[in-house]
Amino acid sequence: SLRAIASCAMPHRTHICRESVGIGIMKPFFASFRLSPLVAAAFIVSDSAHAAVLFDAPGHVAVEGTHVAASGGEPGAINGTLAFMIGGDEMVAEGVRDVFLAMGSSAVVTGPNGAGSVTKLCNQIMCFINIAAVSEALVLAQKAGADPKKVYEAVRGGLAGSAILEQKAARIYGRDFAPGGFLESQMKDINHVMETAQELDVPLLLAPIVQQITQSLMQEGRGREDNSCMVTFYEKLAGITVQTKE
Repeated sequence: SLRAIASCAMPHRTHICRESVGIGIMKPFFASFRLSPLVAAAFIVSDSAHAAVLFDAPGHVAVEGTHVAASGGEPGAINGTLAFMIGGDEMVAEGVRDVFLAMGSSAVVTGPNGAGSVTKLCNQIMCFINIAAVSEALVLAQKAGADPKKVYEAVRGGLAGSAILEQKAARIYGRDFAPGGFLESQMKDINHVMETAQELDVPLLLAPIVQQITQSLMQEGRGREDNSCMVTFYEKLAGITVQTKE
């Protein structure tokens, strides 16, 4: 049988349970936790004869001695355009690359075990700070009397254009905070970012601000809303609501 064992490095992490699967098949194992790089680096999935893929529901996977993180959110999962970030043995990853490419557009080994999770956190830093920047910009636009939708349309084709702008701007000026990327998941990820940075003694300046904004909104009970609700933090400070006139 397959043995999947993870010894969690921090006391508040949940241990991954043992799971037996049938001989000679590849069977997904679904779990509901996110892995920090510190945990992922110690994560071992091995079997002398069989390979198995372990999926973590919020976007992490382990494949026979590798750890894989995914980015792209709900749209990427629906459209099959997820980006997989792999840490571990490149030959093992190559053996299951077709599995990843059936679900996404890329699968890249970024380093040894744990590197996939680090890459995911780097991805999240860029995403969350970008959402905060879009929020700030649209709040400023609204306060100055410009239509935020028109501002978005004006800048989207320039250097400010991004996947985040495309996904989140319409949610912001359309007041649509129905869950896509849960704020509570952002809270977990940004906490992992700060834990990892502290462990590695790396100074981060913008990520802690996002962490505090996210924590503030979590206290308001917004955890199950889309993380584009970050704009509401800025709106309260500015005394306005971002909303298109159309």
